[in-house]
Amino acid sequence: MQKKWKKWLFIRKRELQKILKIMRLSVILLFLGLQLASAKVGAQAKITVEKKTVTYLELFNLIKAQTGRTVVYSNNELDKNKHVAAGFVGLELSQVLDNVLKGTGLSYELVDEFVILEVTPKDVKKVHNLVGIVVDKDKQRLPGVTVILKGTTVGTATNVDGIFTLPVPMEKGALLFSFIGFKRQEVAFKCPSDTIRVTLQEDVENLDEVVITGMFNKPKESYTGAVTHITKQELTDFKSRDLLRTIANIDPSFNIVENNKQGSNPNALPEINIRGMTNLPSTVDVTQVKGNIEDFQVDQRANLNTPLFIMDGFEITLERMMDLDEEEIESVTILKDASSTAIYGSRGSNGVVVITSVKPKQGKLRIGCRVGVNFEVPDLTSYNLLNAKEKLELEKMAGLFVADKDKMDYWLQQDNLDREYNMKLKNVQEGVDTYWLSQPLRTGINGDYGLSLSGGDPAFRYSLNASYKMVKGVMKGSDRSNFNGTLTITYLYKNFQFSNSVSIGANRGNESMYGSFSAYAEMNPYYSPYDENGELVKNFPAGGGNAKGPKNPLYDATTSSYSYSNYVDLRNNTSVEWSPLEGIKVGLRLGYSWNSSEQHDYMSSKHSMFSMVFDPLSKGSYNYGTSKTNMYNLALNLSYAKVFGDHSLFFGFNGTVNESSMKSYIVGAIGFTHDRFDFLSMGASYSGTNPGGSESTSRSLGFTMNVNYNWNHSLFVDASYRLDGASAFGPYSRFRPFYTVGAGWTASSLKFIQEKAGWINILRFKYNYGVTGSLPFQVYDAITTFNYKTDSRYEGKLGASIMGLGNPDLSWQYTYSHNLGMELNMFQGLVSANFNIYTRLTKGSISSSTLPPSHGYTSYKENFGDLKNEGYDVSVSFRLVNDMKRRINWSMRASFQRNNNILVRLSPAMKKYSDDIQARDVGNQSPAFLYREGESMDALYVVKSLGIDPATGRELFQKRNGTVTYEYSNNDKVPIGLSQPKVTGNLSTTVRYRNLNVSMAFNVRLGGQKYNNTLVSKVENADIKNNVDKRVFSERWRGPDHYAKYKGLNERTTTGQSSRFMQDESTIKCGSLNISYVLNSRWIKQKMKMSSINLSLNTMDLFQISTVKLERGTSYPFARRISTRISFNF
Repeated sequence: MQKKWKKWLFIRKRELQKILKIMRLSVILLFLGLQLASAKVGAQAKITVEKKTVTYLELFNLIKAQTGRTVVYSNNELDKNKHVAAGFVGLELSQVLDNVLKGTGLSYELVDEFVILEVTPKDVKKVHNLVGIVVDKDKQRLPGVTVILKGTTVGTATNVDGIFTLPVPMEKGALLFSFIGFKRQEVAFKCPSDTIRVTLQEDVENLDEVVITGMFNKPKESYTGAVTHITKQELTDFKSRDLLRTIANIDPSFNIVENNKQGSNPNALPEINIRGMTNLPSTVDVTQVKGNIEDFQVDQRANLNTPLFIMDGFEITLERMMDLDEEEIESVTILKDASSTAIYGSRGSNGVVVITSVKPKQGKLRIGCRVGVNFEVPDLTSYNLLNAKEKLELEKMAGLFVADKDKMDYWLQQDNLDREYNMKLKNVQEGVDTYWLSQPLRTGINGDYGLSLSGGDPAFRYSLNASYKMVKGVMKGSDRSNFNGTLTITYLYKNFQFSNSVSIGANRGNESMYGSFSAYAEMNPYYSPYDENGELVKNFPAGGGNAKGPKNPLYDATTSSYSYSNYVDLRNNTSVEWSPLEGIKVGLRLGYSWNSSEQHDYMSSKHSMFSMVFDPLSKGSYNYGTSKTNMYNLALNLSYAKVFGDHSLFFGFNGTVNESSMKSYIVGAIGFTHDRFDFLSMGASYSGTNPGGSESTSRSLGFTMNVNYNWNHSLFVDASYRLDGASAFGPYSRFRPFYTVGAGWTASSLKFIQEKAGWINILRFKYNYGVTGSLPFQVYDAITTFNYKTDSRYEGKLGASIMGLGNPDLSWQYTYSHNLGMELNMFQGLVSANFNIYTRLTKGSISSSTLPPSHGYTSYKENFGDLKNEGYDVSVSFRLVNDMKRRINWSMRASFQRNNNILVRLSPAMKKYSDDIQARDVGNQSPAFLYREGESMDALYVVKSLGIDPATGRELFQKRNGTVTYEYSNNDKVPIGLSQPKVTGNLSTTVRYRNLNVSMAFNVRLGGQKYNNTLVSKVENADIKNNVDKRVFSERWRGPDHYAKYKGLNERTTTGQSSRFMQDESTIKCGSLNISYVLNSRWIKQKMKMSSINLSLNTMDLFQISTVKLERGTSYPFARRISTRISFNF
């Protein structure tokens, strides 16, 4: 196949020239034939108008349609909306004009293909051909610019070289030039005229006139969907740690769920959803879940509700999205509702994020390079631990140094405890007060480098971008490095456009071997990590100094252990676009991506996890995993756009074929007898029976049709239809249709509003309804799949087992969506607002259903589960200062969103799953998610508490039946609060003065609840043997009649998940602060031969203020980032 493509691509030059000559000759002959046919029709055609009365505009359109002649007139001399008597049948053009122009004072002339209406008769006029070139401020020619003869409907557009030719039946007048993203401009002319040269100025405020869906680009004024468009300038103004968090700084509906455990870990992927969750998690056997059930559930929810990411028409992963170089991104569009996402079928059920990369620009060679330095600074302001003196005093108060007098060896125990206390007191008196939180941390100093080249002529353009970024996390040894490279070429020939982009992304992420940060928060400050010789202590003494006490968490980092992952991602995207006729476009896109990833986890035999392993051939472990993915994508696009009078029509068709194949392997070994034996083959044996692995291939096919109609820039309708097919389903549900319909009304087009409320520039209402679907399950859930048992045989023959019982009737889950929106723009853009309210009902959600034991399986998948989401999002922008003369601009924006979900119907298996979790969910863990009908997926279930009994210091609970008890029971849990805030929002402001730019963005969370696990694990359930929160001193019960929030120090029973630890959250965080300045003086341009030098200073996560005081970043701390950058542009 590759050889055939090469043969096709590399046609010999002589053959290519011959083909081009034949094509040119064919086009010329076709054009002449059309002209002759047109002339004949114009001369002989009769005019028929069946209506009794029509407006002048309707009549002139009919004349154009039946004769090919354009009627040229002035709006000042003729009211085009005035009605005139008609009812003509087969009349000559001259007869019709004589009838309808009576009494108007106008006469007409037939000049070539024009009918010219004038106040007084004139001699036959000559038609003048105007020729011009349209460029931007950088002298780059602009194709597709609309050119209109002022006061008429005569017009044309510039070709691919930015050149236009326009015949005009007058010697002087004015031309109107308009182009998306540029200011409308009027240029006077007088014939005879030389070539007209026009330079259009960019209009940043109008860059979002088109909605970029990644499949069809559609006019915003008639688009019924809910979208957010983010420009390159906004990405720069509100820059954060990565592209994902930058988007979240701008639009709160792109919700990144805060991960309090992973903090600022550069290798942790975030949980993201748009407008809530539409998929229910799978049920599992809770007893088989290793570790924290809460962590398991968080991973489940994140994988099911991640939106689809489309870059330049092709899908990319969440990890690749996080690692993109923001400098290569031109814009980002978030598609939120069914009307926007239905064109992607099942892939877009969770929302779609469309990324458009920077395209090559013609002109002389441009070179840009940047150098940046970033600082990652640990943020430990949420920690409030005891110092060495306070900690020892607390241990004494709690009676840790008093032996049990009832024990036979009381005196021996008391002697050891006295010696332990004296040893610790000696350390405190000698000034030992270790701040353990700082031991595994550092200030990460990172580099950010980039190089770009671009240029070309009107026909051939190119760009090359390369960047490298290193992020060293605040925990020692953790880092993430990314390399991105992209080569893009574009070739334009007449009405053909060819583009090819090759990109490579390479990544390596190293995890810190210093362990969990929580281990350092528990360490007592009277211990020193090093002995008197400066050697690292492995274990601290206990008792009288003879027994081993707690281990030093720093020790494991001194071994040769490591954990890292890497990937290489290679992509090639090819697109061809052909415009055979005005308004018609045909596009073909072919994409291929290849990804190879590895995971390496080596634990030295000296690691503390093997301290209780005595067999040397079982010490040390190495786990290696690798996977390779190939993806193919083929898409065909057809679109037609036409404006005729007050009507505009858009029709689009898209067909896509996708295939994805994946192979993965994992192998583990144990028995690495030396600390430096870190090669996989040095292991003594497998860490299990044999290596594991998997492979899968999935294919999908989809067809999309979209129609959009707009009348008089006032009323508009929009409809989409999608037929989706996937191989993951059983034989009875391979294909399913999805659709959306919408309508809108631009009320500001009413004459009444224009006259009485001229300060309203845009007032638009829109509504859409749509049905979308998804397939959130594994292949073998629909198709019974066998797994070969390679580790066991029967009579020498290979056996197989069923991975799961398939359901051939398993179908797509459907989501029925309604969205009502409003757009408002007032005072020439000084105030603008967008508001959307929506509901989404997911029916037939994929869930587990229980089976009788006789089947051999306890459950299988079926469409059983309903989930409802409802909410709103609103955005208001203010342009407070807009002084163009002094180049001062100040703008502010506030965006808020709310989402609430309700579980309408659940399967019996899901109910049992929640019951099992409730029974297991105890101790210091945060409450796990329980799923109950009529409640939210985000509900937090705890036992209702009546507080601490001041008489006894014990907690009083309210049972589900309303009675009061001292006994805690998981069965009494009820929903109290939501883990997600009721309202999330962003507040941002930007000030520009000449070349100085200052931008700030704040993130707000209001109305939600948090389970304060710090109060549980570090105050009430605190193990006094470890370091704890200072609130232990002031807020725990001391004795009878003492009203306290928490139990007494001597109360050693473990507190369950109680409503006492539920707290209302109101949080504001400074997401980003950006200061930049552009140096572009004449001296820089002439002496340094540069177009500009850009300087910037950026801070991220500068501070956070919250009503909930808890330790943040328990496994990996949060961090503040400070970035500086200098960019040179040649």
